[in-house]
Amino acid sequence: MRSKFIFFVFNLAIVILISCDSKLKEEKISVQKKKVTFSENQKAFRTRIKSITEYYHAVSYGKVDSIGIKSKYKLYDTFGNKVLEINYSNSKKSKKDEIYSKKEFIYNCKNNLKERIEMDSNNKIVIHEYYFYNDLGLLKELDHQNPIGKGSNNVYYKYNSNNLLSEKTQYDNDGKFQHKEVFEYDSLNNVKKFKKFDSNSRLIKSENYNYDKASNLTKKEEYNFAYRSDREITIYIYTYKYDIEGNLIEECEYLPKYFYAERKTPSFFIKNKYNDNGEKIESEMNNQGIIKFIYDKKSNLIENINYINVQGIVSSEKYYIEYYE
Repeated sequence: MRSKFIFFVFNLAIVILISCDSKLKEEKISVQKKKVTFSENQKAFRTRIKSITEYYHAVSYGKVDSIGIKSKYKLYDTFGNKVLEINYSNSKKSKKDEIYSKKEFIYNCKNNLKERIEMDSNNKIVIHEYYFYNDLGLLKELDHQNPIGKGSNNVYYKYNSNNLLSEKTQYDNDGKFQHKEVFEYDSLNNVKKFKKFDSNSRLIKSENYNYDKASNLTKKEEYNFAYRSDREITIYIYTYKYDIEGNLIEECEYLPKYFYAERKTPSFFIKNKYNDNGEKIESEMNNQGIIKFIYDKKSNLIENINYINVQGIVSSEKYYIEYYE
């Protein structure tokens, strides 16, 4: 009798454990996630990208140009750092592979960007930027030089106790204050407020951010202060929706009006679809057009195809990727 009782208790315990486990699984499925995203350099490093060559393919009389026009070339080092970017001219009068502009990127021993050099079609430097970092590897100063005209400036960065950017201040080349940006964060280190002040320390822009429990951005309110008699404040509202995996499935923008209650329908929206790998495969814009995305085995984008509802396919961009061995 005792052995039967022990057997009953043992089986009951198994049933309870299975029941609890199934409930836990159900609860896990219902929990909103935060999708992990990577920067361009991080993705290049993770998938060993060496270079990407972009081609633009136009459509004529319903047929896609199979050759296309080279539009951009990007080169990466073995650490995933982009070291070169070439933009090609797509004018009909341009020669084949004619360079429109070029950017070079130089890094320090810690793989932090040290210099960015931008050149025109004649290989003449038009922008030269120098980056300086503190002992923690955080950007503390940006020296922006424009050798051929005005626009040179210095930008200084400050951080809070959690090493998050709290203040960004810009001065011209003569040391005159131009503008300042201030960032505030919530308890989960999400930006909750952003403010921008002009050279007279007047508030010219303010943004408020709302998030879900997974720290996905769900709403942004943007206030622009013009300090004019005809219109003092212009307000934009942006809303965002996600699926359970944290994929952004809908973005909406509402026209600027003075009262939020008047914004019944969005002025612009994007709806996204994803595959089982979390790759965005389609974006629909305002019920007028669709962009479809195609990826390789390493989840890197190799083509996007643009459709307009009335015309069908209108263009295509292809990305030819070379990988390090």
